[in-house]
Amino acid sequence: MGTHHKPDANVGASGVHHLRALSLRAEGGGYQIVGNAPELKLALLQPNLTDITAHLYALFEPAFVHPHPDAWIEIAVSHAHSGKVNEAQNFSVFDLRDAAKYAEAITRAGHNVYVGVATRQGKQPRSGRATDDHYLASAFAWCEYDNAGDDERISRLLQQNKLVPALIVTTGTAPHVRKHLYFKIIGIKDGAHLITINASLQRLLGSDNVKNASRVLRLAGTINYPNKDKIARGYVPELTKLQINKTAPTYQAATFIGLSASEGPHHNNVSMRTTQPTDSNVYELYEYRYNREHGDSKRLSDDEVQALLAKHPNGKNEYWHNDLRAASMEMLNRGCDPYTIRLALAPYCEKGAHDPDLDDLIDKKYDELQAEKIAAEQAEEQSTDNVSPKPKASSRLSYFGEFGSSADRRPILQGFLYRGEISSTIAAPKRGKSAFWTEVSVHCGAKKDWRGHRIKERCGVVIFALERGDLYQRRLDAYRLRDGYEKLPIAVRRGVIDLLNPKCVQQIVAEVREVEQHTGCTVGLIIFDTFSKAISVSGDEDKAKDQNRAAVNLRRLLEVIDVHIATVGHTGKDESRGERGSNARLGDIDVLIAITGAQITKTATVVEANDQPERAIAQFRLELIELGHDEDGDPKMVSIIAKENVETDDASKDSVRLNATQRRAMELLVRTVNEYGRSPPASGEYPRNIRVVSVKEWQTMCERIGLSSSEDKGNRDRAFRRARDELFDLKQIGTLDGLVWIAYYNG
Repeated sequence: MGTHHKPDANVGASGVHHLRALSLRAEGGGYQIVGNAPELKLALLQPNLTDITAHLYALFEPAFVHPHPDAWIEIAVSHAHSGKVNEAQNFSVFDLRDAAKYAEAITRAGHNVYVGVATRQGKQPRSGRATDDHYLASAFAWCEYDNAGDDERISRLLQQNKLVPALIVTTGTAPHVRKHLYFKIIGIKDGAHLITINASLQRLLGSDNVKNASRVLRLAGTINYPNKDKIARGYVPELTKLQINKTAPTYQAATFIGLSASEGPHHNNVSMRTTQPTDSNVYELYEYRYNREHGDSKRLSDDEVQALLAKHPNGKNEYWHNDLRAASMEMLNRGCDPYTIRLALAPYCEKGAHDPDLDDLIDKKYDELQAEKIAAEQAEEQSTDNVSPKPKASSRLSYFGEFGSSADRRPILQGFLYRGEISSTIAAPKRGKSAFWTEVSVHCGAKKDWRGHRIKERCGVVIFALERGDLYQRRLDAYRLRDGYEKLPIAVRRGVIDLLNPKCVQQIVAEVREVEQHTGCTVGLIIFDTFSKAISVSGDEDKAKDQNRAAVNLRRLLEVIDVHIATVGHTGKDESRGERGSNARLGDIDVLIAITGAQITKTATVVEANDQPERAIAQFRLELIELGHDEDGDPKMVSIIAKENVETDDASKDSVRLNATQRRAMELLVRTVNEYGRSPPASGEYPRNIRVVSVKEWQTMCERIGLSSSEDKGNRDRAFRRARDELFDLKQIGTLDGLVWIAYYNG
């Protein structure tokens, strides 16, 4: 995004940067070894692309940057000999991989690399270096320190004030430890507000003056090259390292305002708001609402909450309702979601996490707070409109005649699996649903065509196994043993997840990004098996409102990450009635697949779809694979889909049996339709819900892939015409006016 002057990539291109104190000197933009120190082991420094990428994704999470499609980030650079950070390259917030690769190349060439913590907006400067006027948004407040003794002193202050950084970048350890600390913040209004927050943190910790909103800080995973003055003081080139604290809390901006050396953001020490906020700030409104209900009483500490709950083992004793109301309100005020609060209160309720009394204590109160939040946001938007009558352009609007490629489907498996879509696969128990998606996952990860569907790209897969995660793991191990696959970009995530909780989107995105960082491959397929388990955590699969809440969160997920979401579900006792539970979700499914077959052979059929024909897409049998032996010497077995093509063993005596050439011609027709299929001309002579190709396109595919092995062109053409005519007679295909389609006629 944008083109700016880049530092000379040849400076220090030898990449020889050794960790040897007192035997280094700055030489241009790089370093040379001087003196003789044979007793010291030389260590070659290399950038850590994993840390670089992780740092960028932590600062600019997809959910955070998604509302700002035109935002950009700043990767700043300085020459080691000068120390001046006067050049930068800018990237879209959605091009973090390119930014990471650029940073890796620049630091490898001998330059110091920095990243702007906040996103930028507006016209990009010629030099790439932003000012505070370019500030757009930040998810963090920060501080840095680099003096001797700072690390021990500031660590004590953090403990005393119960402050926990979400990110720690260690920029060096010699001659003393130096770090950058990032604190996750919500409620930052603008650049001036951020400066105030950073200044309060700086005063509390006595750290360096780095409070400006456009500040750039050292990018983790890059190499810290000291200038000659620092080398003289004992500094050496070092690899900067990243530490991510996933359990760190998210602080409210108001909590950080007014921090002092004697008072940190303890819950009992936070000044209480008792007058209605005038600026409609959402988080201040939450605090006002709480204090209005509780008068001048102080907020509860962790110990006080625990003391209230300890009075009511198993949901008994007097004042249970009042005490749990106070505890739940404190948790809501801290930003806890309803599901987390239910789990925390479960041991103190007669009926555990599903105690009906919790509905009013938690869910009703949470909904009230959400309603006030929305009202506050609307009020803030209205007040902004009054100040600036010019409406802000919406990134969600597009106009007739201007859609272009943005409306194109993005195939993973051509003709079947597309990014940005949701599928549902249903069947009775023991029909091979998870085996079916395990096979699809392996083909996606291995970039291998699947049953006539051409693979368009290699993509990662994340399987959210809400039950039987160990079975998925064993089946993937079986493919590794049987087919020799190694290091496929597939991850199994075991355990429950609550798709009714809006925070699930952020959780899922974070885990998908973790998989991408670990495998180095973009994730294209997410599987939820079994889908009903992801609803029943806090809802009911029979309730339309719960199905719709889950559907909304899945669509929100697709707005953040470009994947195909595959859900797996069970049919009821009557398989013909479809998926168990409310049928409300059918309206949000792009492809519905049913797996049938109580005998050995199973058939997967597309029974409903938006943009592909209804058809059988796979017939398969399961085979047992031996994974080894247990402690008693017995074989450990697991079933996966067999390699060979199969025909249904439920076929009647009149069913069509194709010979090898006919079957090959049909497979190539399926592939042709998947790649080039289109709707037929408007005419009542064509069947409904089909896609057609020209006979010539089919013949070209047969010629390219190989229907006949004959060296003579005339013989190959005759073999094609014979197979075409035989398939028509067998009612497997239809033809009209030079077009052909698949009839899927079974006798």
